[in-house]
Amino acid sequence: GTDGATGKIPPMQGFFIKANLSGSIIIPRAARTHYTDQMRYKKSGEVDLRSPDTISFVRLKLFNYPDSTDLVVRFNKEATAGVDKAFDAYKFSKTSGDINIWTTTGGVAYSINGLPFPENTEEIAVGIRTAVGGTFKLLSNEIKRLDDYTVLLKDLKTGQSVDLKKGESIEFTSQSGEIEDRFQLVIFKTSTSISDIGISENEFTI
Repeated sequence: GTDGATGKIPPMQGFFIKANLSGSIIIPRAARTHYTDQMRYKKSGEVDLRSPDTISFVRLKLFNYPDSTDLVVRFNKEATAGVDKAFDAYKFSKTSGDINIWTTTGGVAYSINGLPFPENTEEIAVGIRTAVGGTFKLLSNEIKRLDDYTVLLKDLKTGQSVDLKKGESIEFTSQSGEIEDRFQLVIFKTSTSISDIGISENEFTI
């Protein structure tokens, strides 16, 4: 029930439990509930999840052979910059495995970050944590329905900026630890210019 979560799990959906101590958990039959405000898998009275713009997204991948992990930033006209139960997924753990990656908006860490389509430039902080040092690569292995947008990845430490839609990537060397203020995913609407068409003084027929 923290950080905007409801504490209610919709029907037919799984969930994770992180245990800090050994022991057992009993979920009693009385825990079953019908929560009328909760999003349903098959049906929603608030948002049409089948709308085409729900699949506008960029997938960012952190790679260190043979390990890799990824995150998703998705865009929808119904999404907000806060926590949306229909579009967001929290980053549950930053310490599981050798490498982890997430984005942060409004102080909340996400593995799936749902946002409204940017009207101006959207700069999204990308955090990583590595359990071992080495050479790593950040790239995008999937971008969908963002034809009218430029998608860049910036390394604020080196000043490097790459165009993810062109298949470019950032390779860097890092020691083990957590970095939250180095990388940014930058998305903005691409301005298209149309050249002037000269009109001859001569008559013409269409």
